Amino acid sequence: GTGNGANEVIRWYNVPSGGSPISTYQPNISSTTTFYASIDNSSSTCEGSRAAITVYVTTIPGSAGGSASPSAFCGSGTTTLSGSGAAGGEAYRWYDVSSGGIPISESQTVNSTTTFYVSRYNTSSYCEGARTPVTVTVYTLPTASAGNQTICSGQTTSIGITNPNGIPGTTYGWSVVTSNVTGATSGSGSSIAQTLTNSTSADGTATYTISP
Repeated sequence: GTGNGANEVIRWYNVPSGGSPISTYQPNISSTTTFYASIDNSSSTCEGSRAAITVYVTTIPGSAGGSASPSAFCGSGTTTLSGSGAAGGEAYRWYDVSSGGIPISESQTVNSTTTFYVSRYNTSSYCEGARTPVTVTVYTLPTASAGNQTICSGQTTSIGITNPNGIPGTTYGWSVVTSNVTGATSGSGSSIAQTLTNSTSADGTATYTISP
């Protein structure tokens, strides 16, 4: 660099006295380091006292551990994100992207499977470590469909139950409310086959409520 006066230049050193001038470009500094600057008159070769300039290097925090509670649920819901592994003077930041973005709160409402990311950061230097993914799984709620059926007393129902949104492994259960009908009971399965009897002169009904 140059000094304030004519013929003055700035000399840099890595020692407080003696030594040889160093380059003004110092890459790959891995720990806190003090450099020293002086002003040298290139005509008289007189050099002033050295001033200390310290470059502080803070260790980048390690990777954080992370969890979500609950980590899986059906439909949609709210999950609480928690970090682990922070050392003294460190805290956590949560994101919804793997890089960039802005920190988000630890309480998140999700309606589809979502991956969040947590990092540790130094609360003094704000140096931040790598992000760790934490996935919250949201399962699609299965649906059920069945048609109405009209039968005569003493006949057996044949009510097939289907799953319109095609969720594998879906099973069904049902409850029933009757009027003037006997033989209808709660149960489970993929179809309702029950022999229903009406001993009255009025029409009877059996109303099944099916739950996947």
